[in-house]
Amino acid sequence: KWWVRRRLHESVVHRADAALAVGAPFVVEPELAADGVAEWLSLVAARPAADEPALLADTTLHLHATDDGLGADGEWMVRASWSAAAGRVTWEHGHGKGTVAVRGRAADLLLALVRRLSADDPRLQVLGDEGVWRTWLERTPF
Repeated sequence: KWWVRRRLHESVVHRADAALAVGAPFVVEPELAADGVAEWLSLVAARPAADEPALLADTTLHLHATDDGLGADGEWMVRASWSAAAGRVTWEHGHGKGTVAVRGRAADLLLALVRRLSADDPRLQVLGDEGVWRTWLERTPF
């Protein structure tokens, strides 16, 4: 089951690449895009601490999909703690105050997380410390 989900989301991103390459609109169901965000966050959280030193340095990232009908599945709280001995990224669905909040359609959040949209793309609304958002993107390659 894990592998099927991974392949599905990999295919969604490649479909986005093809659409972007020819200037076509990229359309994906909000539920599928939201699951892609969750799956990607799970991959980041599973990485060994040494892979992403000081990823967010004790900050919190709140991602909020603006699509109708997603409910809690359309919001993510991402937390990171870091010390010389151990670092950890965790996430959960839910609403909360983050050091930075990024709002947009689930598809646009997914595309930003996998570097198909820039950090300052106008389809995204960034509230709070924009540097945290940029650092997150710089240190979590897809």
